[in-house]
Amino acid sequence: MIALEKLLIVTGLVASVACPVLVQAQSLASPQGLTLQQAEERLMSRNRDILAARRAVEASQANTLSAGARPNPTLSLGLSSINPSAGIGGGSLRDKTVDTSVRVDQVFERGNRRELRMELAKALESASADDLDEVIRQRRVALRVAYYDLAVAQDRSRVSAETAALFARSVEAAQKRFAAGDISAADVSRIRVDALRAESDARLADAERRRAQGALADRKSTRLNSSHGYI
Repeated sequence: MIALEKLLIVTGLVASVACPVLVQAQSLASPQGLTLQQAEERLMSRNRDILAARRAVEASQANTLSAGARPNPTLSLGLSSINPSAGIGGGSLRDKTVDTSVRVDQVFERGNRRELRMELAKALESASADDLDEVIRQRRVALRVAYYDLAVAQDRSRVSAETAALFARSVEAAQKRFAAGDISAADVSRIRVDALRAESDARLADAERRRAQGALADRKSTRLNSSHGYI
């Protein structure tokens, strides 16, 4: 009879643990408070590597515009043949005893220098755009890995906490049965050891959840709330 009761207790424990596992499989892709789409939106707007790559693309676009600009003409005005003794004389500019010169300089580029300069700038701009795409791809992959790691860690932490609570109630029930003389002290000690082991597993699972939260926050370059995992 006692063996049958022990078997029923073990069966109940397995069923109680199996139900959260099924729930875990169904809700694995939605960590509480944050969807994957929201996480990727924060990644695109806050990640420092992506923002730096975007600034590099904008700088290369500005360089392309500068490379296509033609050299500006230079206007210069000069005075010469000034007599220190007589001075420059009175009257209008035509009556001055000095030579006045006006000069306009314009550089004409030969050998397709402007076209080659623009071609180089466009190639650098294209390379910067490719670098941005690669940075986004890498950061998005890292974010998704961290996101699902956190989803698994949160479900594992929840299941471990529920299991520890179940063992705590089992200890209380075992103590009552021991007081009634239904089971021995060794059985109570064994159940208490199992409860302590479940509590330790729950603490380890919670620590893993917090580590996964930090990893996801690092991927997004933003801070997470330690109690729920999200801001």
